[in-house]
Amino acid sequence: MFKRNRRLIKKLAVAFVVVIVYIIGQNIMVPYVRVDEAEPLVNQTFVQMLQAINGSRQAVSVFSLGIMPYMMASILLMLKNLGKSDKKRISVISPKKQAKILTLFICMVMAFLRTAEFEYTQFLLGSAVVSRLFAMLVLIAGVFGIIWLTEVNTGDGIGGMSLIIIVNIMKNIIRNVLKIWSGFESGVYGSRKDICQIAVLVLIGLISMIMLMLFEKAEFRIPVQKVMIYNEMSEDNYMAFKLNPVGMQPMMYVMAFYIIPFYLFNILISLFPGRRFLVLLAEGVQLDHFTGLALYLILYFLLALALAMVELSPSDLAEEMQKSGDCIIGLRPGRETQDYFKTVVLRLTVFSCIVLGGLIALPMLLRIIWGLPQEMTMIPMSLMFIGGISRNISLEIKTVSRLDSYQEVL
Repeated sequence: MFKRNRRLIKKLAVAFVVVIVYIIGQNIMVPYVRVDEAEPLVNQTFVQMLQAINGSRQAVSVFSLGIMPYMMASILLMLKNLGKSDKKRISVISPKKQAKILTLFICMVMAFLRTAEFEYTQFLLGSAVVSRLFAMLVLIAGVFGIIWLTEVNTGDGIGGMSLIIIVNIMKNIIRNVLKIWSGFESGVYGSRKDICQIAVLVLIGLISMIMLMLFEKAEFRIPVQKVMIYNEMSEDNYMAFKLNPVGMQPMMYVMAFYIIPFYLFNILISLFPGRRFLVLLAEGVQLDHFTGLALYLILYFLLALALAMVELSPSDLAEEMQKSGDCIIGLRPGRETQDYFKTVVLRLTVFSCIVLGGLIALPMLLRIIWGLPQEMTMIPMSLMFIGGISRNISLEIKTVSRLDSYQEVL
């Protein structure tokens, strides 16, 4: 058994160690910083969603900044390459190094803002400035520690970055379930209305999970004429596009991108205190308001479309088909095929965004209308993420397991 599945067992062991190291890092506190700091933003929907993916803000650990800076850097580089073919993306610095350099700059900004919230128990070398700089260095090192863990897990483990995210989501689910349970015990919850609201949110979560998994599995197939194949086998030749072209990436990346307006208004308010219009704008971008929810959905749609165009790249697909001599029946190779691919990608992305984006927005809309507590609002999105990520990890496990079964033949 061990010999037959040694590759899978080794990868699972590496993934387990990565999870343990990550959890330990989340419990190593930044030196000279008060652990029980107040968190005035914890009840905001955006902060709760950020915590679900990125880890808790309430714990002042070395991993407090989480993986978001790296995700934000990846998004910005992706947007920079939007519309460029693979040949035009050639650079002296590799994309991975570019992402890490940009991550460093983002970390410096986020660490500067994060350390402004800290309460220090002791000043290093008797200086508040030195203490803050030291805390910033610890937080930046923590981000690159997480990046290293994800790279190790991507190469030798299972799940890549998704494993880190699913650990955060599971911890957030446990934390919210305990809050709800505590609310029932203390009498805060318990009415028929509370029970019905929880049942509705759980139902939305289960439907969201099922729909996401269906979208990940379903395919849109385009019949393709292969060169030199003119027998009955030609009927089975096709090019497949997932019904959800870029998977769960926009759902996670939109949180990283949404940080920009969120922190921007907080910075402006601190620089220009007493400006009422800045306060109103800051409140307007929060997900607890209709304008903030609308902005979130717009960013989600734009990111999904950008990711689809970059990752699927209709121009590259059309060029590869032209070089191989394959063609889509009824279409000329080249520009006409490229335009057709763009139309397919656009339609699939819009359709998946309407369905999945609507399921994401519905609990937040119910929170605004019904005044739901935050721990209830996170139930559907948490279930959706758990379902999507678990499916991807299970597929990776099956792939490795099948590779092990062919080891003797190879």
